[in-house]
Amino acid sequence: MTKNDIRELLEYDAWATRQLIEAAATVGSTAAWTHDLNGTPLTSLRQQLVHLVITVDTYRALLQGKEPPRSAPKRSPNLSLLLPSMRRSASA
Repeated sequence: MTKNDIRELLEYDAWATRQLIEAAATVGSTAAWTHDLNGTPLTSLRQQLVHLVITVDTYRALLQGKEPPRSAPKRSPNLSLLLPSMRRSASA
């Protein structure tokens, strides 16, 4: 795998994350945001998106030779705190 291959994968990931941001921004209620997704290891939409942000930020930091982030985005019943982290991940 070349550096260009990795760059293309990260660009695709950024595009896909932007699509998720747009979809997640339409979730209007706390109940939908924290709804238990039966049978999944990450049990809510919020947990799924936090996992995505942490994973992307960790891989990006490691690929750049930097120390990966040590903390998750703060808990929020809505997207107001998570969306900025997702946008950062999608644009980096």
